[in-house]
Amino acid sequence: MDTPTATGPIFVGPGTGRPIPTRVDVLIVGSGPNGAAYARVISDSHPGARILMVEVGPRLTTLPGLHTRNIADPEEAQRVIRGSEGGNDTRTAQIGDHLSQGRPGAVPAAGTFFVDRAAAEANTPGTLAAAAISSSVGGMGRHWACATPTPHVSELPSFIPEQEWRALLAQSRSLLATSERPLTDSADWRECLRRVSGVFDRRLPAGRRTGNMPVARRIGPDGTVVWSGTDTVLGRLATERRETFTIAAQTLCSELLDHDGRVAAATLRSRVDGSTVTVSASVFVVAADSLRTPQLLWNSGIRPRALGRYLGDHTITAGIFTPEYLDKPEDVSAVFGAGRTLNNTTGTPSNGLGTVPYNPDTHPLHSQFGQAAIYHEGRARGEGVTMFGYMLPKEARFEDRVRFRADRTDRYGMPAIEFDYGLTDRDRELAALASANITRAAEALGASGVVGVTQPHGISLHYLGTVRMGARDDGTSVCDSRSRVWGHDNLHVAGNGVIPAELSCNPTLTSVAMSVRGARAACATLESVV
Repeated sequence: MDTPTATGPIFVGPGTGRPIPTRVDVLIVGSGPNGAAYARVISDSHPGARILMVEVGPRLTTLPGLHTRNIADPEEAQRVIRGSEGGNDTRTAQIGDHLSQGRPGAVPAAGTFFVDRAAAEANTPGTLAAAAISSSVGGMGRHWACATPTPHVSELPSFIPEQEWRALLAQSRSLLATSERPLTDSADWRECLRRVSGVFDRRLPAGRRTGNMPVARRIGPDGTVVWSGTDTVLGRLATERRETFTIAAQTLCSELLDHDGRVAAATLRSRVDGSTVTVSASVFVVAADSLRTPQLLWNSGIRPRALGRYLGDHTITAGIFTPEYLDKPEDVSAVFGAGRTLNNTTGTPSNGLGTVPYNPDTHPLHSQFGQAAIYHEGRARGEGVTMFGYMLPKEARFEDRVRFRADRTDRYGMPAIEFDYGLTDRDRELAALASANITRAAEALGASGVVGVTQPHGISLHYLGTVRMGARDDGTSVCDSRSRVWGHDNLHVAGNGVIPAELSCNPTLTSVAMSVRGARAACATLESVV
């Protein structure tokens, strides 16, 4: 769905013939949904503010940050996916094979590449083995599942009032174009929801019960599904040509220049020819993902005690089975092939995506379940599968961390990323509860032959806590409630890493809400220096 008629934004730096400006008002490192949220909020409030967004990966579509599901040409979509994978780790997961055999395999999610392929293939214990990242204009906003469930109030930092959280989450839903409309209203999906509700809802409060998963997408006038990418968050910044908003692709921010607790400038290096430029700004936002944001701070000598600590990941455990109202497919890959994955439902109205929400007392984890079915001419029943899964919140611990090597570098010449990571007794208890609940769901759906799937640590791509928010500068957090790094009133961090871990559901809605709050504080900083 990329269009050559888009006129904006202006790209500068490598390959553009246009130099990177050396002075701007706001420098944003990272072009994913959270960096885009800062750009959008600041631009809406201060239309004259000069904003430069820096992305280490390439520009792959005319419309910046377009979700790959919106690209109609399969070959073009694969080109964009491979480009986001940095030219390596380009094997595409054969989802049917992995699900039918109950094994994850060492295959990164489409559009991502492993931080350490060897560790992923070995599923090395004591580490975040399958940690992966994505590099291109739009970041993970080009590839994410678009699920935007609302967190329970008990999972959100209590030092921000509940009423304000409601308003922030509402604005986040608006920026992401979240829809409550179900992916399908087919009879077999309604039956799935009815039976799952019967198992879990009697112990859940009103408003937090089994239902369709809120999904970030729009339905066009012709019925076409338009999935929300980073371009959705940018809004008109993605389509209008403005001299006040520029993007530098294939450009690495290697260092922030800190003087007496205030960032004065940043060093940017071309990934094309290695040339460097120093850019000064009034406000700096690092939204380079949960691994590379703390990496940049560490490389810049900005090292709060909690930097990289309290690392959280969603351990994913699931059961795959065929409910009694569907026929078992001879080839599971046929159900998931050609645009039929549980999350990509374009053209497959029989697919559904649902959730059993987190509740601290009776359901202390988040379930995300889906059903996919295909129908053959002459058959009264469809054939398909249900996948009932859990994303398990990680108990936050200081010792779980991403750390950086001064003696080794990654593919970008930055300090190499390594991990220390392990499960607690509480984490194992939740995993056991999840397994029991999967069995309960399968029984309710009349299924047999459940195939269990437990994914390696890191496969969720939901990395939390590495630049976590806190109420006080007491060594247990990296930034304040407005996402400003402690001791630096003009340096903000953004992304899932700001979430203080122990969040059970998909994190994007929450992290964008935090970015909205941080962007408002950045606007106040701009006003003070004008």
